[in-house]
Amino acid sequence: MRLSPAFATAIPTNLGEFLAVLGTGERGFSGANLSAHADLRTYVQRLEQEANGVDIPAAFVPMSTFWLLDDRDQLIGMSRLRHRLNERLRFKGGHIGFYVAPTARRRRAGSHLLRETLVQANALGIAQVLLTTDRDNLAAQGLIERHGGVAEDRTGVRDPELGTMFLRYWITLSGASKSARFAHHL
Repeated sequence: MRLSPAFATAIPTNLGEFLAVLGTGERGFSGANLSAHADLRTYVQRLEQEANGVDIPAAFVPMSTFWLLDDRDQLIGMSRLRHRLNERLRFKGGHIGFYVAPTARRRRAGSHLLRETLVQANALGIAQVLLTTDRDNLAAQGLIERHGGVAEDRTGVRDPELGTMFLRYWITLSGASKSARFAHHL
């Protein structure tokens, strides 16, 4: 498995299928609005603009999208790294959101995806990374905790829009080592 910036590699042949399975999103990780883009190439160009902070709405922040590719260069996971937090993201959303395709779950893909996205956050100089997850998403909670995440409060916070409960986790990156094999992506 390897992590790649979404706009730095060839478009994975299964990108359309991956995004179709993701749909409008799952557990807080929003899907792609492909109807707003003419095709997959336009979608990938938009991801590059988001990473560079070009033409993003005022309520948004620059955000890098990364793909987790398997040994056959098939897309099996996706993460989004927000370069900084605004008020909305500081409450819910945080720095990193991630999604692993159902077919790749329980194969350590999520662990690989989160670990390498944290390497990218460290490269951006983010010392404290905020992640949020639904209070009933035990798999995500365990994954975040295995990567050093510390919950602010185990009771959770109520989302005023959805009425659901979520947890806020912080991961400290200071002193984190960079993965040499991904250093060329920085």
